[in-house]
Amino acid sequence: MISDLLGKLLRLRHRERRRIVALLDLICLIAAAVLALWLTQALPRHSLVENAFAIALPVIATTILFQLLRVYRAIIRHLDITVIATILLILFATALAWTALLRFAFGYAVEPANLFAYYLIAASVPIVGYRLALNMAIGAAPRPSTSKGNIGIFGTGTASRQLVASLKLSGKYKPIFFITEDPSLAGGMIDGLRVYDRDTFDWALARFKPRTIIFSCSEEEFRNHRALVRELVERNVSVRLHTGLERDIAAGHDALKTRPVDIEDLIGRTRQPLNKPLLERSVGGKRVLVTGAAGSIGGQLCRRIAALGPVLLDMLDFDEKALVAINREISAGFSPCRMLLGSVLDTRFLKQVFQDGKYDIVFHAAAYKHVDIGEVLPAAVIKNNVLGTHNVVGMAAAQSVPELVMVSTDKAVNPGSVMGATKLWGEELVQVAVAANPQLRYCSVRFGNVIESSGSVVPLFKQQIMRGGPVRITDRRMTRFFMSIDEAVDLILQASAMARGGETFILDMGDPVNIVEIAENLIRLAGRTIRSDGNPDGEIEIVEIGIRQGEKLMEELTRAEEQVVATEHPSISLCRMAPASRTTMSKALARLERVTGHGSNAAVQEALFEGLAQIFQHRSVGGQRSPADLSEAASHAANARG
Repeated sequence: MISDLLGKLLRLRHRERRRIVALLDLICLIAAAVLALWLTQALPRHSLVENAFAIALPVIATTILFQLLRVYRAIIRHLDITVIATILLILFATALAWTALLRFAFGYAVEPANLFAYYLIAASVPIVGYRLALNMAIGAAPRPSTSKGNIGIFGTGTASRQLVASLKLSGKYKPIFFITEDPSLAGGMIDGLRVYDRDTFDWALARFKPRTIIFSCSEEEFRNHRALVRELVERNVSVRLHTGLERDIAAGHDALKTRPVDIEDLIGRTRQPLNKPLLERSVGGKRVLVTGAAGSIGGQLCRRIAALGPVLLDMLDFDEKALVAINREISAGFSPCRMLLGSVLDTRFLKQVFQDGKYDIVFHAAAYKHVDIGEVLPAAVIKNNVLGTHNVVGMAAAQSVPELVMVSTDKAVNPGSVMGATKLWGEELVQVAVAANPQLRYCSVRFGNVIESSGSVVPLFKQQIMRGGPVRITDRRMTRFFMSIDEAVDLILQASAMARGGETFILDMGDPVNIVEIAENLIRLAGRTIRSDGNPDGEIEIVEIGIRQGEKLMEELTRAEEQVVATEHPSISLCRMAPASRTTMSKALARLERVTGHGSNAAVQEALFEGLAQIFQHRSVGGQRSPADLSEAASHAANARG
């Protein structure tokens, strides 16, 4: 019966509920005034008209003050101490004024203190009491149709307690416990919820089986708890992050926002703070060209560069649809940007672009990145990645562009794939250009896989999971370096500001991650279970298909012969090597260009790797040849493929 009435009350509009509350207050005020006059024996000594007037005085005054001070705008389910204090203050003031008027203005023979006390108590107890009762009843009312299950809260600070209050008020969630890192709080109660620490957390998970654990903290603090988040995901517990509590609570429970944990939260690492002077110096006030601007890295470079205040941002790509999309996104908030639709293989087009642009810096991100494409179509990848890079670097040097950054990859280290070998060629082309003109501040930036980029396994695994599996991995022993695209781009920009010419900057990628762990975590994050020998009823199976041509079990960020030194940024190191012989490079390029025009796949691959071997063999250091092991890596790659 009571629950039905509450349900009907909650379904009313706020205006209708305000009218009901005002009516209840009116009844309480009239009853309080009658009771106070009766208890002080004032009613029998005065006429009906006089008593009616006396009763109306506090009722009218209190109702007007309730309206003026917006007491009726307060929502019962969000009742707080401020509203209660306002009500009590109004009742106190009206009781005091009413007592004074009756005793000294209208000649009522009453004891003022008694009349004041009787009226104040008789009015405040029911008016405040029924509000508190409704508030508790609404909060305790079950809502099975909208409940999203038991919720655990990580943290016991003010923000976490505010989150619990917001969850309770929403009626959609049921917070059941706190998790703390402070052992002194374990076993206690906060806001009616038990507090558990890491020692008792396992018991709480098994006992209450929470559907979700919400972390109420900043993104940075969230990353510091990556081990716990990974443990929860492995137990198939949903994990979410919530921030901005004050703003959300002020807006009401409907503004409660959380984001789910993603793969970056599990396999990422703690980011170093940005070096803002480096970042601002990289492109601020400059004329900038980005090649491959519609790709994963290129697109994010454009977004970041546009926010750093360049004079001009030109975006070059041959993918019309993707180029239009990135242009629409960026031009909405940054007007000095232009689309350049064309290929880095079109030298006439490139010459016109560079002559018109008069660039201060070029970010060369145009490349084919998929290892398997390079093995099937080596000529296409070599043309784009090697000859295209040669065109861009050569045109930039010819037009006296002072700065250039080539985006490289860890697959360029001791390459076993066509794609990796082409990126090593790119690094060498940059060094040769600087050797020919030491005034040029051209460099390469080398790093591993970027999460969610088109060349990463993450999007592929997600597609396979959406189709119901299986998830195909090449080898359970395989590891890769991973970094978020935001961090990679920020580090590329900061590295560009440190370039003096000829460096290969190497980004700190943290520890390598096992590919099978990524697959398992993606399955769990999708809310699915893993099918295995131990769990034959699981939904998604992980299948091992074997290493493909060109793949390695482990990638490397540096070669043994490279001398790596630190820079002013803790996540960026660099190495410098003597440039290759220009004559050797020219001959190798000429052969590569000739073979890619009409040669077989085997001939193209042979020219690619033999060219690298020759480049390393003829690298000179102070008039002397470089150590023999410089050529061994490239020769070994060529022999291994043959």
